[in-house]
Amino acid sequence: MSSPGLRSFKLRHVDRHVRLVAADGSASDLFDDRYEAFARAAADLTALVAAGCPGTVRAISVDFERRVLLATFDAEPRPGVVRIDGDAFDRDIHSLCRALRNASWGPPA
Repeated sequence: MSSPGLRSFKLRHVDRHVRLVAADGSASDLFDDRYEAFARAAADLTALVAAGCPGTVRAISVDFERRVLLATFDAEPRPGVVRIDGDAFDRDIHSLCRALRNASWGPPA
């Protein structure tokens, strides 16, 4: 998948899986080494989200068209959710995701 047309992604740390959705609606999944590469590229994003969570980040979902990030985390007594949208998304998230959007996450050649 060519990522400049990336509409959204969901990085599921708990399952070691990434779902990419292109602007045309097509989707692809990353597992194993490709998950690891994406997770490393998203380390700053994960760290930013983790700083605002009282528990361990389970998943991060980013929708570039709606300008929203949703993250789930494990916490006691129950799991929680963080939402970043609108101006905060533009200020804090968009630049952190630039490399993720511009990289090619397609199948290995």
